[in-house]
Amino acid sequence: MNNKERTFNTLTSVLSPEWRGCKILPPLPHLPGEPPFVSSRVSRDKRPFGPIRCFRFVILAIPLFLSVTVVPWCRAEPDEKWSFVAFGDSRGVDNGINLPVVKRLVDEIIKEKPALVLFSGDLINGYSPAETNAAQLANWCRNFMEPLLDKGIKVYPVRGNHEMTSDGAELTSGNVWRRTFGDKFALPDNGPWNEKKVTYSFTCNNALFLNLDTIVLKGQVNQGWIDTQLAGNKAIHVFTQLHVPLFQQKGGHKGGPQDQPQKRNALVDSLTKAGSVVLFCGDDHWYDHCTVPTNNMQFHQLTVGTGGAPLKSPASVMNYFDGDVKGVAHTNRYGYARVEIDGSAVNIKMKILNKDGTVTVVDEFSYVAGKSAIPARKD
Repeated sequence: MNNKERTFNTLTSVLSPEWRGCKILPPLPHLPGEPPFVSSRVSRDKRPFGPIRCFRFVILAIPLFLSVTVVPWCRAEPDEKWSFVAFGDSRGVDNGINLPVVKRLVDEIIKEKPALVLFSGDLINGYSPAETNAAQLANWCRNFMEPLLDKGIKVYPVRGNHEMTSDGAELTSGNVWRRTFGDKFALPDNGPWNEKKVTYSFTCNNALFLNLDTIVLKGQVNQGWIDTQLAGNKAIHVFTQLHVPLFQQKGGHKGGPQDQPQKRNALVDSLTKAGSVVLFCGDDHWYDHCTVPTNNMQFHQLTVGTGGAPLKSPASVMNYFDGDVKGVAHTNRYGYARVEIDGSAVNIKMKILNKDGTVTVVDEFSYVAGKSAIPARKD
């Protein structure tokens, strides 16, 4: 019997027989237009004494239940310095991943001791039958996610195009993804009804993290869901990750949000109005730091597709399709971005892996949330 079952049995042992007629179930998928319920929901088919009585008690019982079973998302205390790491694109020939680079990155991340890791898609080679994709994702979890979780470091991936199965069906690849990221490797389940575990949000200390899928909506994101998340946000920092860059370079991948600039610009407008300064993405296998002026500030896009996929470099570095996008830094080396947060202050470093086992900072900038709208790059 696990802790959750033991806690529930303790609660029900002191409750009336009427309550024991109700059954607590895992969260059910939201149907179109269906309002959200609290995280513990009363069974639709076992409510002999009516939904109002049972649902009211669920609300009262949740604090007792959560106090025993819920584990905090992050290890750091809100008033302490804390950090996270961001990058993506680890696909390779070792059962779907670049195993030597993945293992090296795991070692470096453990040294950094971050609270969490954002991973912006293309975990595996994919584009294979469902069972092959599932085996490759299991290999990624075993070699990347599991050793970090064992050290108390949370890992939050989003899907890339290489997580698609060979039949091209979003439903097939989505089901493989959801089966992989359940139980030990479970991801938050608070996304739109048709994007469960592929779009989701969470908070860590004083930051909100938006993790966005671009496959369900064929290259676009669910702006309505994003607006709802931002409207209820109380954190002073907002960070976003998705697979495809919003602002693409000539010579890199094409498609996605770049193809519908009005929707893309609406996303950036909503993020910057909520105080967001930085977005992480991948898809292109390099590090690229660019800025775009929005709402009287500079919005920073960090493409960190440096997790092991074959490195690339455009013929003309930092040559963007949008004329108002300005390049800041670019390199085609494996590595990761480290973000340190100290209250409202943020410092971001791009660290590349050297062959001699060391790491080198190749780009660094800082800003203060709500005070410094234009982060200054450190030389």
